Amino acid sequence: MNRLETGFIEWNNAIILLDASGDSFPSNQLSGAFPVLKENGEIDYIFGYYRASNLLKLYRWTRVGVFISESTIDNMQTQFQDEYGANFTYRDIAVTPVLWGEPIEIYGHNTRTDSASNEQLYASKVIRLNVDATVHSVMDLKPRIGSSTWFASRGMHSGNIDRRCYLSSINRSKNRIYLYYIGTGGGSSFYQVITPEGNLLEAYRSKGISSDFLNIRGTDKWLYQYRSYSSGTGWQRYYYGIHFASVSRPSGAHTKLAQPVEKTDANTMKVQYMFEIDLIDYLNDLY
Repeated sequence: MNRLETGFIEWNNAIILLDASGDSFPSNQLSGAFPVLKENGEIDYIFGYYRASNLLKLYRWTRVGVFISESTIDNMQTQFQDEYGANFTYRDIAVTPVLWGEPIEIYGHNTRTDSASNEQLYASKVIRLNVDATVHSVMDLKPRIGSSTWFASRGMHSGNIDRRCYLSSINRSKNRIYLYYIGTGGGSSFYQVITPEGNLLEAYRSKGISSDFLNIRGTDKWLYQYRSYSSGTGWQRYYYGIHFASVSRPSGAHTKLAQPVEKTDANTMKVQYMFEIDLIDYLNDLY
């Protein structure tokens, strides 16, 4: 056991990941790995990935770390060209959906020059991959203005918005996708919220979900996490804490009696009250 500031990590129970030869999997070929759970909370399998420039590898291990498979996309830039032959600019990978039994998501944009305006056109998209790296589906993301008046004051309208911004980051809960667009060519940066099917929920918001928030699996609720790290000669120290969490109901208390009981001369028995206390719902969504 290694002592932490407020708890312990039991390293003896750690799962050792193996390669195809049965040796320890090389850490320099792994960007991240985590267990995928069954409905009953048991580990179904362990999923991992590795990304270097335009290379993407997806791995699977058994629940005890025995290597199952490796799937590779050698060059995402050319693999996901659009119908005009424009290369794909990879931004990042979102592996959270695999926890829900849904496809992995990579996102970015294709860029080409519009011959009429001589401006750059950005076609943002989310590419959903199965765990064997085959394409499940592709969602094209052209930011929409809806009824928001914010865009007009920033020089963006429905006719030029695909020239004024491109997708930079994505955070996903069960029923919402939080998109962050970086402004370019005179446009401004902003957040937008859509459904997993691509339907617009909020055209503009100034604040999105940052990396300090962790989605509670299978819900639209978030945990806010605090992490810091410091090191010195001969020692290292990690701090980790949860600041607050979402729960399902508002603060309050209520009896479980079917109806009020009034004490009278004829009704003098002892009445036992049972209370159910609900915690505060700090965060259903980020506003």
